[in-house]
Amino acid sequence: MSKKQPLITESFPQQKLPATRSSKRLENKPTTTDKQDAVSNSAPRSNADILREAELNILRKFDVRMDYGPCTGITRMERWDRADRNGLNPPDKIKQIILKHENDTEYTNNLWHDYPL
Repeated sequence: MSKKQPLITESFPQQKLPATRSSKRLENKPTTTDKQDAVSNSAPRSNADILREAELNILRKFDVRMDYGPCTGITRMERWDRADRNGLNPPDKIKQIILKHENDTEYTNNLWHDYPL
């Protein structure tokens, strides 16, 4: 009989693995009172903050919709104009939101603005 060849994994030193994710989750899981404390200690959000988040969410959804063409390398307004010129009927609400905040880069730049092409 021929001698069995060792496995490649046997040539590497064994290392102790860190605790599994599930055990970490159980250890760090907040209790019900911790959750209640976090909610009660958080500052109430103003209507302006809620409106801002809702508008930015609408714009992010516009960014990921490929119905209006790609959005990398151009602003949201440029994309809206291009889609309108090509008869893709972009929502007027998007244009209104962008024009209302035309000096705020968080509104004018698309979702992938910070990533290089």
